[in-house]
Amino acid sequence: MNRRLLLLMGAEAATSPAGVPKAVTLAFVTEALPGDRSYFLDYIHVQGLDGQWIPGIIANESFEAQVVGFGNMADMDPAVSLWQKVNEGNAIICHQVGPFYPGDIEGSQVLVLQGGGVGVSQVITLTTGRYYQFNFYARQRFGDSGQHIYVLLDGQMIQAFQVGDWTQCITDPILIS
Repeated sequence: MNRRLLLLMGAEAATSPAGVPKAVTLAFVTEALPGDRSYFLDYIHVQGLDGQWIPGIIANESFEAQVVGFGNMADMDPAVSLWQKVNEGNAIICHQVGPFYPGDIEGSQVLVLQGGGVGVSQVITLTTGRYYQFNFYARQRFGDSGQHIYVLLDGQMIQAFQVGDWTQCITDPILIS
């Protein structure tokens, strides 16, 4: 049985005290496919099993940190965006401009992940003994298809999504232990 299934079944819940804050690294990483492919992300939230969003866990969840750069697109500055770039490729915040701008879900900016295997991460604090789901919107660049976006927690993939147009993605519940 894999660790994730054991966690979902609660097999490890007794080994960690419940209700203790725990820092974990949440990451979104594109599938490592060749070629110039882009994924767009917006409006990332954490929710409980009841479907209610839990505010204040993810910083800059709509990528609305000020864009300073060329043509209203800028490489992500971790000091401003509060997200860290993962792997080679482009992690760019795009502000309603350009031929690849797909529209947005919340606010006026989106995150662009361009290239195979590129992503972003952020250290967040969750509570042990609780189940969480990660809720976000994703789409591929017009004309792109077939690439997955992976959601990772502490380097372990918790779920993969493959979308075309803007799609709301919600991970399966995961128990923090």
